[in-house]
Amino acid sequence: MRLQADGIVVSRQGSGTYIQHTPPAGLTQYADAADISVLLKSYEVRIALECEASSLAAMRRSEKQLIQLYQALTKMEEDVLQGRIATVSDFQFHMVIAQSTGNDMFPEILQSIHISVEKAMTMALSITRSASQERIQKVLNEHRVIYDAIKQGDPEGARLAMRYHISRVRQRVTDNLSDA
Repeated sequence: MRLQADGIVVSRQGSGTYIQHTPPAGLTQYADAADISVLLKSYEVRIALECEASSLAAMRRSEKQLIQLYQALTKMEEDVLQGRIATVSDFQFHMVIAQSTGNDMFPEILQSIHISVEKAMTMALSITRSASQERIQKVLNEHRVIYDAIKQGDPEGARLAMRYHISRVRQRVTDNLSDA
């Protein structure tokens, strides 16, 4: 049912279930087949949680938190450029945003789904790392746009940038497009 909802398979009554489009080869290389459905579900939760967190962070973040967010962003860029999987710095970026909401429940909830988020990030970053340099740069640019909106105090811009980022990550994981 989950793979069908994600557009990976299609069911035809009386005929069976068929692959609608082939996900990237790395999808099953970086995650167990049983985990894929859970990972895809985590994107839905992240969109609900992190889009609103980004909006609130744009309104409420302190200068210290903005510096921490910038440090996480530059660490992520450094990790990627050095060929490392930036899971820790990527999660830190998202955690600083949650902390910047001023509402303790946001980082608590993000931390509670940390294992699923970390698996999803590792899978997505691994697939991205094996793709083109252009695709890697797109991922970094998505984070930069989120940072810029929060820095500028633009709640709607931050919300939309986060929604775009998580939606694109999900698409990069489920689609077989080399430049997604």
